[in-house]
Amino acid sequence: MLVIDVAAARVMDANYAAAKFYGWTRDEMQGMPLARINTLPTEQLRRYLDDPTASPNFLFHVTHRVADGSLRQVNVHGARVILDGGPMIFTIIEDETAYVGTERKLQLSLAVSDMVAGANNLVARAKSRQELLDGICNLTLQQGGFVGAWITTRTAAESIRVESMPRTFPHDVQTYLTSPSTYHPQSPAQRAITTGVPVVINLTESRDVAGADLLAASIGAKIAAAVPFMEDGVWSGALNLVARDPEAFGPRTVDMLVRLAANLTFGLERLAYDVERARLTQELTEAEARYRRAVDGADEGIWDWDFVAGTAYYSPRWKQLLGYENDQFPNTVDAFYASVHASDVAIVKDALRRHTLAHEPLRVEFRMRNREGRYRWFSARGHAEFDATGTARQVAGSMTDITTRRETEGLLRLGLAALNAAPAGIVITDAGGTILWTNPAFADMTGFHADDAIGQTPGTLVKSGVQDAAFYEKFWSTLRSGQRWEGDIVNRRKDGSLYHEHLSVTPVKNDRGVTTNFVAIKLDLTHEREMQAQFLQSQKLETVGRDRKSTRLNSSHT
Repeated sequence: MLVIDVAAARVMDANYAAAKFYGWTRDEMQGMPLARINTLPTEQLRRYLDDPTASPNFLFHVTHRVADGSLRQVNVHGARVILDGGPMIFTIIEDETAYVGTERKLQLSLAVSDMVAGANNLVARAKSRQELLDGICNLTLQQGGFVGAWITTRTAAESIRVESMPRTFPHDVQTYLTSPSTYHPQSPAQRAITTGVPVVINLTESRDVAGADLLAASIGAKIAAAVPFMEDGVWSGALNLVARDPEAFGPRTVDMLVRLAANLTFGLERLAYDVERARLTQELTEAEARYRRAVDGADEGIWDWDFVAGTAYYSPRWKQLLGYENDQFPNTVDAFYASVHASDVAIVKDALRRHTLAHEPLRVEFRMRNREGRYRWFSARGHAEFDATGTARQVAGSMTDITTRRETEGLLRLGLAALNAAPAGIVITDAGGTILWTNPAFADMTGFHADDAIGQTPGTLVKSGVQDAAFYEKFWSTLRSGQRWEGDIVNRRKDGSLYHEHLSVTPVKNDRGVTTNFVAIKLDLTHEREMQAQFLQSQKLETVGRDRKSTRLNSSHT
C-alpha cells in the first residue's frame, strides 16, 4: 500500500509489503518522488493527479520501476481522500504475476472485489457513523464469506472499544470480543492501529492471541485479520474479520481489504464533514437570526455598496433615519452624496479612500439633509471586501443618528470652557472624595496643577490642620445627607503657606438619588483678609493717636 501526496507528487507513506515489493526501506520510500516509481511522463502524471473529473475510486494497469531498475506490470487500486486538509490517494499495488491460484481463490477475490464495490455505494449513502460501520461489517459478512466481523476503535485513554458488531456471536464469544481486556497491546486490533499495517493471525497455530481456541471451537474460525483505518489523519480503528478458510486472507484479499478500509476512512471523513457543515449551517442560521434581531432592535441603518455591480442598498431603518419610507429614497451612491452636507462630502470620500486603499478603519461623522430639509449628524462605520488583487469589490456597514450626541458635546465644550475660565477654583471628585478634575484657577490658588491633584483627595493635598476633627465630621455629615456645605476654611498651598478660602461643596446625584460626585467651588479670601487686617491696623493706630493727643491736652491744662 502506498499513500500519495497529490500536491507534492510524492509518496507520503508505504507499508512494509510495498517496501518489500519495490526493494527500498519504508524510510527511503517516505517522501520519494512518485516519478521515481511511475514510468509515465512527468506531465502526463501531473495531469492525472490534478484531474478534477477523475473518479474518487479507480483501478488501472501501469508499469512501475523497482529499486534494482527492473520494471513490473502492476494493477493500481486507488481511492482519493482528503487527509490533514490536503488531497491524498490511497493505493494498493498488485503485482499481476503474483496471483496465480485456484478457482477457489479467484472466487474469493471476486467476492471481496464485489464487497469493495458495495462499500463505495455505502460510503456515498450512509447518513450516520453507526450506519456506515454496521454496513461495512454486514458487507464483509454477506459478500466476503467471513464468519465474523466487528469494528474496534481506540479511545482517548488508549483503550479499545467495540463500535460495531451487527451479527450476534455465541454468548461466550460475544463476552470475549466486547471485553476491553481482550485488546491488549499485542492483540491484532491494537497492533494494526499502532502500526497502520494489516495483521493476519492463524488461529490454529498462534498461541499469542488469547481466545484463539474459543473462536475456533465456537464458530470454527481458523484465521483472523485486523485491517486499520484512519480518522482525522491518524490510525484510529480496525476492521476485524474471522474466517473458516485458512487461506481466506491471501495477499490479494488483504490488499482489497486495505482498499475497503480506505473507503471506510473516506466515509468517516465525509460524515464528519457533513456533521461539521450541518453544525456550521445551524450556527450561521442562528447568527443571522441574532443579527436580524439586533439590527431590527438597534437604532442603526444598514448600507451596502457594490462597486463591481455599481449598485447600492439602504435598509428601511437607514431611510427612516432621514425621514423617508423605503420607496422614497433611491438606492444609489449618487443619492447618498446628494444628501450629504457640501462641506462634508470630501470628508466622507477621503475616509472611504483611506479605507479601501490604506485599509484604515472606516469610521466617519458627517451631516445629511433629511426629508424636512434639515441637516442632522450621522456616524457611519463599514468594512470592505477585496479581491485577489487587493481591489475593493464591496463595502458595507451601519449608520447612526448622532445629532443629540453632537449637540450635547457642543454644550459640554461650552460648559468646560466656562469652568476653565472661571476665576474661582473648581474641584470635581468622585463619591469617595478622589479628585477627578480641577480648573486652572485652582492651580493659581494652591500651586497644585491638575497632574498633581488628580487621584489625590483634598484632605491629603491641601488640608492645613487648622480645623479639628469635629469640624470635618460635621462637614462630611452634611454632604452625606445630600445637602450643600458652605463656609470659610484655612487650607495649605503647595509651598506650605496657609491661606483662607470660602468653600462651597455640592453633592451630585444620579437618577436614583445616589451621590456620585462632589463639586467644590473655592474663593481665595487671602486678599480680603489682608485688607481687613490693614483696616483693623489703621483703626487701631487711629485710636492710639487720639488717646495720645487727649493725654497731651489734659497735661497742658494742668
